[in-house]
Amino acid sequence: MILSNRFSFPLLAAIYFLVLTIPSLGQTQLEPCPLNINYLDNLHGKLALSYNFSGRYNICYLDFQLKQSFLLFSSTKISEYPAWHTNGKKLTFYSEIDGDRELYNIDINGQNLTRLTFSPGIDEDPNWSPDGNFLVFSSDRGHPKKQNLVIMNQATGSFVEISSGGGRNTVPKWSPDSKTIVFSTDRFWPGWDVGILELATRSERFLTSGILSYCRANYFKKKNAIVYSKGASKSVDLYELDMTNSKESLILGLSGREYDVEVLSDDKSLFFVHESSPGGNDFQLYFYDLGEKERKQITSSIIPANNLKSEGQIRYLSWIEK
Repeated sequence: MILSNRFSFPLLAAIYFLVLTIPSLGQTQLEPCPLNINYLDNLHGKLALSYNFSGRYNICYLDFQLKQSFLLFSSTKISEYPAWHTNGKKLTFYSEIDGDRELYNIDINGQNLTRLTFSPGIDEDPNWSPDGNFLVFSSDRGHPKKQNLVIMNQATGSFVEISSGGGRNTVPKWSPDSKTIVFSTDRFWPGWDVGILELATRSERFLTSGILSYCRANYFKKKNAIVYSKGASKSVDLYELDMTNSKESLILGLSGREYDVEVLSDDKSLFFVHESSPGGNDFQLYFYDLGEKERKQITSSIIPANNLKSEGQIRYLSWIEK
């Protein structure tokens, strides 16, 4: 068929535009995370986070070297708590997309979504061992009224329950030397407490007590210390506990609540989330220099025009320097 001059040029121009703009087969182009982001200079690494916004649960990561953000996964079903695999090529998170709270892997290009667990009930709060061979998480498998810590062997796909206490035992984090796991528990309620599990003996010891909640602990990378959130109700602050002498010291006390600390490899700075209004659950991402005692806000929400009160919330951070 011969096209008239009247129609041939616009049609050819349109085809040329499509050829230039459609990505090649097999190439994935990720959307940016729907956030306003203030990137820091001279910081190299990737920070994964959960961002609940406008009725959707989003798994994102920020690349501070490229100064770009990437939206890996989004759903109207609860999907949270991304954790970097130590190879820096995939993230693990929990989701209820199949009707039950299970663990999933996803590559950093947004492909190869793979379900890891198939147990009825709750599987959540994943964290990879430093060598990348084992995944610890919290699960109520076999225990409908409590949650214990479970380890998955990546090579064999086998699961081993490593704690057996009462209550909910959650948010486990591996130590840098892989010998211990710090976790939060409510077995001594009132208040959450921080425990340490020795992997060689599977023995537990508890570092905190009292009616206040001590929770969401994480390790410093070099010194023998942990950081956790401590408080109650609408006032929760960040504290450091030196495990050589059991000395506790305040890191940061702001109005409202601070959670989800990720310590950088030099132990000199950290990321955390803080709510803009006490009790408002409008958590945003911050960076804190421990030496200079300087705080910088990294994110702010893009507020949808149809819901000016919806600022969303950022939670559950995971940092990797690759």
